[in-house]
Amino acid sequence: MNQSHDASIGQRLSFLGIDDEVRATLRSIWPQIQKALPTILDAFYQRAGTYGELRDRIRSQESRLKSAQSSHWQQLFSGQFDYQYYESVKRIGLAHVKIGLEPRWYIGGYAFIQDQLLDLIGRMHRFNGPKAARVGRHVMKAIMLDMELAISVYNEKLMGDLNAKNECVSAAVREFDDVMRAALNEVGVAAKTLDQTADVL
Repeated sequence: MNQSHDASIGQRLSFLGIDDEVRATLRSIWPQIQKALPTILDAFYQRAGTYGELRDRIRSQESRLKSAQSSHWQQLFSGQFDYQYYESVKRIGLAHVKIGLEPRWYIGGYAFIQDQLLDLIGRMHRFNGPKAARVGRHVMKAIMLDMELAISVYNEKLMGDLNAKNECVSAAVREFDDVMRAALNEVGVAAKTLDQTADVL
């Protein structure tokens, strides 16, 4: 992991207030979330299946997507936020670009899972409101970081593709310009020759 990447992640963590306390909370709550995650993901894909645009994209990949998401959530709740975690976010973002999933669906998916997790936290600490609120805030910070990183990867890929297309267009324009310059030069030479021939005649 290079220094610029370290600085970028560090800045994000600092701005969101993800400190050692948040990391510890994420690690401590993971065993309960891990047990509930299969049910949460089943509910999410059942909901997604009611939207034709999503259903068509995930129908043949649901099992693989669930497995990838389970692994990614485990990394998120490890509280490490290291290079391995970032690479996981990057793979997920690029996968969504590949299947043409728009950010609105992506954000909606996060909102659904966030609601499920907050409900779970509320049940876990139903006799301790302040603790439920604190744990909920910590989890939301991690989810916001995860979503922001994934959408940034998504945007970087789209911008990279757009820049590549623009470069192809620019190259084509330059090539056309070179051809036209050569053609005009030939026309100029031919016109000069014609003038000389006319003078002789």
